[in-house]
Order: sequence, then structure tokens, then C-alpha cells
Amino acid sequence: MKPAFQRLRHWMWLPVTVFALLIGASEGGGGVTGTGSVACGAISDFGSIFVNEVEYFTNTANITIDGAPAQESQLRVGMQVRVEGLIFGTGATGQAATVKYDPDVRGAIDAPVVTNATGAFFTVDGVGVQATDRTFVDGALGAGQLSAGDRVEVSGFRDENTGNFVATRVTRNSVAPGTVLSGHVSSVTASTFVLGTITVTYDSTMLRDAPASGLADGMPVRVKSPADPSAGVLAAAEVRVLDGLRAAAGTEASASGVVSGLTTSTFFLAGIPVSYDGTTRFRNGTLANLANGAQVEAEGIADANGVLVAQKITFPAGDNAAADATVTAITANGFTLLSSNGVQVAVRADTKWKDKSAAKLATFGLAQLNVGDRVMVTGSEVSSGVVSADTVTRYDASTSVFVSGRARSVAGNAAVVVGTQAIATAGTVYVDADGSVLTANAFFAKAAGRTVKASGVLSGSQVVASELDIEP
Repeated sequence: MKPAFQRLRHWMWLPVTVFALLIGASEGGGGVTGTGSVACGAISDFGSIFVNEVEYFTNTANITIDGAPAQESQLRVGMQVRVEGLIFGTGATGQAATVKYDPDVRGAIDAPVVTNATGAFFTVDGVGVQATDRTFVDGALGAGQLSAGDRVEVSGFRDENTGNFVATRVTRNSVAPGTVLSGHVSSVTASTFVLGTITVTYDSTMLRDAPASGLADGMPVRVKSPADPSAGVLAAAEVRVLDGLRAAAGTEASASGVVSGLTTSTFFLAGIPVSYDGTTRFRNGTLANLANGAQVEAEGIADANGVLVAQKITFPAGDNAAADATVTAITANGFTLLSSNGVQVAVRADTKWKDKSAAKLATFGLAQLNVGDRVMVTGSEVSSGVVSADTVTRYDASTSVFVSGRARSVAGNAAVVVGTQAIATAGTVYVDADGSVLTANAFFAKAAGRTVKASGVLSGSQVVASELDIEP
């Protein structure tokens, strides 16, 4: 029940910001100097929680979800959270004092979901939501399976180029209470404004993080209400202004999102101003890849004007993935596993090949691979169901198969792993990351966004799972 490869933790593409308040402290028992911090970003993994590539210990943290007290077990991958606490040492770990999650959109889908080149698009009360192959979905086998009238909760980030939200997590929940809308306001008066297709009523006591002058057209806000809109009008309970880094000069800061307003020295991430120059380092890409619409994380220092002076800019990387199955087709640049529309494997010049079958070929590569061969592949899932292979190992034939990777969507008794639907049965065994056995309900409640290994047999294009593991 241990993973077939060592999983790496990859940063996910998130909205909003991270910034640090420079206060000194020590890690309990270790004497390690810590730097006060505030981190805003999506949860990318657990084992404590990982936010913007930092592991925050939560053993003493005050956790809230939508304003209510909560436990770490209620948090999920893809949720955009705000973490306040300390960062230790080189910045790889920290201690969370508070963890807060607030949804960006909640309500009923207005119209049928549209499939486009990026993924699935829908609106909630006129607020556009774009799901991608990196969006984690609960309660459906993919965002494309959502329907008009479904109640959903969305966590994500604003794309200022399109005016839409790019979803990092979507949850379908028929009993999701109330309404949450995020976006830019228009037609602002002292008591009303328009957001999406809804007129929102409010008063000054409901404003949070707003300037002394109050709201103005074009400001990005998050509106919460315990009610649904009625006749196109929503009575707000809270209106929070979202723009700005809000970090003191000299503090550590990071921001993630979609690049907009790019110039030769500046750009914006979800309304946060970022500057860069010849000293800025790039990861998983170069300056040539920096463009409006690109998803990046910028890390650096806040200046006196609230600008994030970027020391490093990171582009996305794929999540680790693996599969062990039979080759069903071979192309010039790779091959397919499981079925005709199964896992697509792309090989590279540096892909390592091994033959551990009875043939034991000393020279083994794509030219020696045959349809019907059983292979195990490890690598990165660069898009849904597409794996860039680090290693390809051939074994003797077997009826058993497995796929391992991020569970992008979960519904009922099924999960999608590396583009493959894994189906549970009455005999399926469910195992948590610590090796403990879970119930089916407990497994599917937490599986979306986690690294899942589905082991079993192939039935058509599906894996009928004898065991489903959440991998550590």
C-alpha cells in the first residue's frame, strides 16, 4: 500500500497574496528563529497544510471555515486560505496561528455549462467561473458534468483579463447555504451596487477593508449573504474589498494568479502590483514566458507603495503521476495505456527505459515497445490524462493495473485519476495516507485533490478498484 514512486509536492496556481509581518520568535523546543507571516493561497497538500510551498503546522492553530470554527480535517486541497503565523529557517516550514477559508462564489448555476478550449465554463448570478484541468471537483466526475440549477461553492482567483474566476476547487452541494459573489462592482451608490447580474443592497457597517471614502465603481469585492437573491436583489451581510497587498514595507511577500497589465517592468496578479527587473529569477520558465494570461507565483519583498518587488517568478509544473497497465497504441512520440482513450504517455529524450520482462533486452526504448506490452510509467501529469514520462519499465503480462496521481474530481463511488475513472465496489479497501483503513464515505469526502492510487482490474476504459489509497 506504499506508493510506487516518491511523490513531490508541487505548488498550485492560486489567487491572492502571501505576506510576512517581521516579528521575531522561536520554534518551540528548537530554538529556530521565525519570521511572522501571513499567507494567502490555495492548500496544495496535507501533512499539516501546504500553502504556497510552505508547510504550516496546525496543531495549535485556530481554524475557521466561512467564519465558523473548524478542524484541519474539514479543509480540502484547492481551498484558498489565509494563514497567519511564523515562518522558520529557510522558509520551508512554519507554525500557523490562524487558518481562514472563505469561498469566492456560492449559489446556483445560471445556465447549462459550456465546454471550451480551457475546460468548463459556467456562471453563478452572472459571475463567470472557468474550470480547468487543474480544478478539483467534488460531487461530480468533472466540471462538465455540472448542470444549470446545481448549487456550487467555488474557490479560485480573479483573471483580470477576462473578468472571470479561475476555479481551483468546485464543490457541488445541494444544501450549500446562502450566497457568495466576488467580482468588480458597478453602479455604486451609498446603499446599492451591481455585481454580476445582481443588485446588492448594503450599508457602511457591512464594509470590510474598504477605504474611508467607501466603495467605488471597479473595486473588487466579496459579498456574503445568508439568503439567495430575490427578484435580482441580494441583501448583503458583508462586503469585503479584495484589492491590495496590505503588507508593510520590507516584509516578505508572495502573490499568485493570472498576469494582467504587463509592461517591461511591472504587472498585476489579481489586482496586486508586482515589479521585476534583471535580477529577478525565473523557475519552470523564462522571461519570454511572462505574458498576460500566464499563471505565475511571484515572491519577493513589499515596498513602501505596496508593490511586490519580485525576487523569483515561478511558472506551473505538473503533478507526479504513475500507471501500470498494458500498451494499447504507439505513436511517434509516445504511447497509450489502459484503453484507446486512456492514459496518454509522452516520452522525452531523457526518459529512462528498463526491460524487466522475460525478454530482458539490453537496449530498450520506444522502438522496441509493442502493443500488448505491460509497462509501468512514472512522471508528471502535464494536462488531464497526459503524462510526461520520467521512467518506463516493461514487465511480464498481468491482469492487475494501477493509476496514481491527483484525484481531479470525485463523485459517488468514483474518482478521476490521471484522466481515468476509478470505480469502487462493495469489496474495495480504502486506505488513508497514514495507513489506516477508511470507510467509503470518509475516503470520498477527502479524496478530491489528494494523490490517490487506484489498484484493480480494467473494465472497458475504467479501473475497477480493489484498493484506493490516499498517498502520503
